[in-house]
Amino acid sequence: MTADGVRLTASAREAAAIGWSGAALPVAGYAVTLLGTATAPIAAAWLTKLVIDGLTGSASLAGLLGLAAGLATTGVAAAILPHCSRYLGGQIGRAMTAVTTDRLFAATARFPGLRPFEAPGFLDRLRLAQEGTARAEGIVTEAFGLIRSAVSVIGFVGSVLVISPVMALIVLCAAVPALVAQLKLSRQRTTMMWEIGPAERRQLFYGTLLSTIEAAKEIRLFDLGGFLRRRLMAELATTHASKRRMDRRELSAEGMLTLLFTGEQDREDSSTGVVLSGGQWQRTALARAFLRDGRDLMILDEPSSGLDPEAEADVHARDARAPRGPYEPAHLPPAEHGAGRRPDRRPEGRGRRRAGRPRRPHGGGRRLRPPLPPPGPRLSRDGRAT
Repeated sequence: MTADGVRLTASAREAAAIGWSGAALPVAGYAVTLLGTATAPIAAAWLTKLVIDGLTGSASLAGLLGLAAGLATTGVAAAILPHCSRYLGGQIGRAMTAVTTDRLFAATARFPGLRPFEAPGFLDRLRLAQEGTARAEGIVTEAFGLIRSAVSVIGFVGSVLVISPVMALIVLCAAVPALVAQLKLSRQRTTMMWEIGPAERRQLFYGTLLSTIEAAKEIRLFDLGGFLRRRLMAELATTHASKRRMDRRELSAEGMLTLLFTGEQDREDSSTGVVLSGGQWQRTALARAFLRDGRDLMILDEPSSGLDPEAEADVHARDARAPRGPYEPAHLPPAEHGAGRRPDRRPEGRGRRRAGRPRRPHGGGRRLRPPLPPPGPRLSRDGRAT
């Protein structure tokens, strides 16, 4: 058996036959629940449209109540059916695990000699078969999942087709690349699992030697622990490299599909521009203010507003290094409150810097101060009014 010999359709038919023979009723119930799950959103969308049309039109009260009841029933069904399908899927999985395990070891016991168990290729297939017994229900559930997705897509495309045929064509053109990419990735994933089978078998062999009592004496006698560990790690690195390559393929495919569906890519020179946040607007305003030369006085109104602590410290450090004239912030930045600096100081190479409210333009140099509150009773240290 080779990687090219894997036929997904044949595997799906065989898995469906096993599932039907082992759990016929759960499979039938699972199919019904999946179809209900697929059609519930479509029914809810159409019922919502009819309710809105009835409210805006001249529908009767009885008709609106019937539509509302149908919409509520659809919502309840959409909430309950996934739990039912999960329960039935578990039943199918347990039944198929029992059937496939029985068939696998019954076929293994029919071999007359030991020759197959000495062939590495057969051992790889046997190991994959043992792992497949625990995941046999996945083929059935995934097949039903594809049917559910197909029903949902057909229903929504039909709804869009009724509204706008051009939009339906656009939706179909957007869905075809995703389908092709997922099918190709699934085949590549199956091929990868088949290719790393020998490396995983050797990894299991070395791990068994290092952890069983039968080989412990010889390993310590001939000092083979380091050698076996290095061989084990080499096989592990081989399997990890194959899985990383597969992950990169999936990531690149998903990234290309994302760019295809969004229709555009973020660029710094985008013709539509970008929307700045509050902190970015504040930085832009500060940069615009400090670019002006030849000023006598610059007044900054809350220069640290909207900035995070890191940006505020960066702005303060750049301002301290810039050889500018005097400026007066309306509010002292918090970075200077706890830094042990005095509000009135004269840095080297700069004019006088004053913190506080801006002065009156014609007030004799007096600061703008809020009116003082009326004098009231003072409290002593023991809490008594004086």
